[in-house]
Amino acid sequence: MKKAGLLGLSLWLMWSSSTPAQPIPTDLDDPRYLHDLLGRAKARRLEQRFNVVRQYGIADMQYGYDVSFYGLELKVDPVERLLTGRVEIRGRITAAGEGPGGKRDILPVDLYNNMTVTAVNGDAKQVQHNGNKLLVRMAPKAVGETFSIIIEYQGRPLETGFLAFAFREHQGMPIIATLSEPYFARVWWPCKDVPSDKADSARIKITVPRFLYAVSNGKLMAITESDGWRTFDWYERFPIAAYLISLAITNYQIYQDWYISSDGDSLEVPYYLYPEDYKAGLAGLSETPEMLRVFERLFGPYPFPGEKYGQAQFPWPGGMEHQTATSLCCFGRSLVAHELAHQWWGDMITCANWQHIWLNEGFASYSEALYVEAKSGAAAYRDYMNRMASNFAGRLFVDDTTHPGRIFARIVYHKGAWVLHMLRGLLGDETFFAVLRAYASDPDLKYGVATTEDFQRVAERISGHDLSRFFRQWVYSPGMPRYLYAWSSMKSGTRFQITLRIKQAQKDTTTFSMPIRLRIEYPNGQQELRLDNSRRCQTYILSLDQQPRRILLDPDDWILKTAAEVPFEMLSSRCEVVPLSFQLKPVSPNPVRWHGAGTTVTFRFVLDAAGPVNFRIFNMLGQEVAALLQHRFLEPGSYSTPWNGLSSAGVRISSGVYFAVLEHRNRIARRKFLVVN
Repeated sequence: MKKAGLLGLSLWLMWSSSTPAQPIPTDLDDPRYLHDLLGRAKARRLEQRFNVVRQYGIADMQYGYDVSFYGLELKVDPVERLLTGRVEIRGRITAAGEGPGGKRDILPVDLYNNMTVTAVNGDAKQVQHNGNKLLVRMAPKAVGETFSIIIEYQGRPLETGFLAFAFREHQGMPIIATLSEPYFARVWWPCKDVPSDKADSARIKITVPRFLYAVSNGKLMAITESDGWRTFDWYERFPIAAYLISLAITNYQIYQDWYISSDGDSLEVPYYLYPEDYKAGLAGLSETPEMLRVFERLFGPYPFPGEKYGQAQFPWPGGMEHQTATSLCCFGRSLVAHELAHQWWGDMITCANWQHIWLNEGFASYSEALYVEAKSGAAAYRDYMNRMASNFAGRLFVDDTTHPGRIFARIVYHKGAWVLHMLRGLLGDETFFAVLRAYASDPDLKYGVATTEDFQRVAERISGHDLSRFFRQWVYSPGMPRYLYAWSSMKSGTRFQITLRIKQAQKDTTTFSMPIRLRIEYPNGQQELRLDNSRRCQTYILSLDQQPRRILLDPDDWILKTAAEVPFEMLSSRCEVVPLSFQLKPVSPNPVRWHGAGTTVTFRFVLDAAGPVNFRIFNMLGQEVAALLQHRFLEPGSYSTPWNGLSSAGVRISSGVYFAVLEHRNRIARRKFLVVN
């Protein structure tokens, strides 16, 4: 066996064409560089792939079945660049076919015709290879019946540039790696190649020359040797999309790190590194356990306990979030954080289709900023977000998923991150992070797929806000607001009346509705206000105790925007006047339905003057149930306060009619609302 292994190594060294190594990227902690690296490189690769797509065709199919299990048995020969495979697909029929009695007798399976099917077994009887599709004929099955088909095949996976399956080399050694996002698992194995259908589990057995080590998803169950070959048996017991199943094969030098969760459970955190990059890899990946700790606190437990979080070096300049087995070119902090965050956002919860890919990439990009905040504070967080700010002209929602550069455009990464940043500014930290944790643990979404509407539904349930306009304008509409503002001051008795005009001057048709923070600076201090802005031009009348020295619009950058102060005369006096008035806005939603821990209802109110505020909840008998604000001194402006439905004693209130009561400067405002448990 030893001789056979050495022979394989010798053949590889003789065959190798010394493919030049990819240059190691720099500035990986600059989000502009990093996301261009991730996005543009994927887009370039896609451009090459789509040339192949035009040759072989990608057709939308009605599959008519749901996958429950993938079993891959693969033999990879780096000398011949040959892949030999046996794949079992188990599933359940979900839609009637054209067979007798409406039963389904043909299953469509994705596989490019560069791969040759050599046999079919199980329920499969015959197969026809039509372009990039297999039409597998079986005994007719009714809706609800299960099936198991086995496809044996071999071939040389397509490789135009760096495609889904690549043979490369480093330091004279083979490196074989896959990267199948978004449409190209089908390049190297037969599957249902759509993100919307995850297998409940997968088994990946990989046979390679014995001098190589093969990394894949899940937990390593066994390594066996025979005649100069080694077989690695990996088992992924959690649901997984086809594009996240991966191979990374070379002479890895392995370092076994560990993460101990908040519950005391241990998780394997192995690093699979090129020997020549071992020291640099250890240094660059050493923060991984700390990143796991931060993300677990913010998002909830690591999604794949009992398996691993592995990181394997591969030859593409960037990274790919293969489930439990991330592939990385190199080791920048932001790149490592980005791909780790994908284990929650992209792997555990996957975008239902590529139109909603911001749920993968925007979330992972925002997670980079959250890790910066956890390590370096709020100012570093704001700086990181501002480096992702740009005047994005298009829509975040991907309306054309056949265009290579559109799926992985910078807007997906950066504006996607800003949507979350702005939602945080709108809801406040406590509610926002409750939304993220609720989204991660939602039983309808966890280990499944999601759309923007699914995330919106969770955010509305937890926050109590109607967020339809927020998501409509930031995800489905183009552009961002371009604010022009001006103000004038006039003394009125002992106070100063401020006339503030805000105009949205963007050229596109979208008018943005956002609460805007103001910072009013005085010679001896400052105060913060929050105003609702929802018109192209609005005038606000403020009554202040002092003469302002300067007024700043959204000074902490909670809105993706441009903002410029202009001379007062430049803005029309015909702007809609929005004077501040003392008011408690209607409770929404009403009736209030508590959906368990984390659910809140948000009360919104406006103050026209500074002073102490009491905000309390009473029942029909006039008894105080909860005190949300007690003698809290607030400045003029728009406010919101959340309530989790617990009484002052910490007990969930019962169904019935209640009153929200706002008291301010000897004035009282009331709103009646209904609670339904």
